[in-house]
Amino acid sequence: MGAFRFKSTDLFVEIQNMKKRADKIMEQTFGRFANNNEPTSTTWEPATDVYETEKYYVIQMEVPGVEKSDIQIELKGEELIICGIKRLIKETPRCSYMILERSYGPFIRKFSLPKDIDLDSISASMDIGILMIKLPKKEVKPDEIKIQIQFEE
Repeated sequence: MGAFRFKSTDLFVEIQNMKKRADKIMEQTFGRFANNNEPTSTTWEPATDVYETEKYYVIQMEVPGVEKSDIQIELKGEELIICGIKRLIKETPRCSYMILERSYGPFIRKFSLPKDIDLDSISASMDIGILMIKLPKKEVKPDEIKIQIQFEE
């Protein structure tokens, strides 16, 4: 039988998982030799969902194990930048990990914002390892206003 066995019926999910594994191998092989600001094996990218409601754009980011004080959210021009660090906390000072699968280190995510956001009303909250950023939409004024003509008698 072939080297690959699919555990899920969703082929797209399996392809994503294979890509993540290949990326991890590349980072482990070449990342430690990088001497620049490119992502290395010490970076990770939190899973993020972005959706739109009638009144808001919402960004939800999985950041379990990250302290609120280790996250920064900045607005630069029309770009929202979320960065932080997930620290490795060794519970036993004299231990050697046999398996270390969780991701640690710095992360950064950048999002280009639509023009209809009320920049003064952006809010962020964090609960059970989920960072939620609400970006309220500006009240849209119609481009064209019809004026009724009144007749004088």
